[in-house]
Amino acid sequence: MRVLACLSLALLAYSARADQEARPLISGLKSPSAVIYGPDGRLYVAVQGDGAVLAIQGGKTSIFAAGLKNPLGLAVFQQFLFVLEPDRVLRLNRQGKVEVVAGPEAFPEKTVLTGMEIDPESGTI
Repeated sequence: MRVLACLSLALLAYSARADQEARPLISGLKSPSAVIYGPDGRLYVAVQGDGAVLAIQGGKTSIFAAGLKNPLGLAVFQQFLFVLEPDRVLRLNRQGKVEVVAGPEAFPEKTVLTGMEIDPESGTI
């Protein structure tokens, strides 16, 4: 519930100018889990229930990546969007092409990942 409240606030803040009333950019999402503003000017939303990452720009929403396991977190480094799933980390290019950066074998014990940060200098996750 807290994630949904934070997502709602982020979306409202993104959509409102000082002279306008705040309005939601998108509604009806199934379990949104993360939101991040990308270097390309788009707002990205990870949606667990749909296994997708949505891109919002200019009031229009599109599917940026689909068929994901369970996107839980988002991070940006350079021109890439990183998506966190319970047992792997994905890197998406500007067209939404998915590359597995770290799979289940990268973690020595059973792990459920719930968040990530990327060092802006080195790119270390």
